Amino acid sequence: DERADKKIYRITAAGRQALFDQVSKPPGDDKFRSDFLFVLMFAELLEPRYLDEVIGQRIAFHRGVLAELETCGCGPDAAPGEAFVHQFGQEWHRRAAEFLEAKRHELIGNLLRREVATAAE
Repeated sequence: DERADKKIYRITAAGRQALFDQVSKPPGDDKFRSDFLFVLMFAELLEPRYLDEVIGQRIAFHRGVLAELETCGCGPDAAPGEAFVHQFGQEWHRRAAEFLEAKRHELIGNLLRREVATAAE
């Protein structure tokens, strides 16, 4: 076997203290950046069919991530924080997919009505 022996790393006491110091501080505001939402912000510039495709792809993305999270679930030995964050991720992707599924046709319908009104002018 030509592979090198695996080295197991452990956090040092100083590293553990530095980690504790960082996680003991109040967290800053979350930063959220989404190319998807940027595209939707300017939906009226794009074809409704194209947007419907984009939304469908995003729903599939969220459903795919959710499926992965459900199959790789935290085991019974997971730390409470790890399990909480895992569940948060599952819920976030579930709700995002559900919102897009529920509101997709509203956005597309509004864009199509606008297209018809503009064509009638």
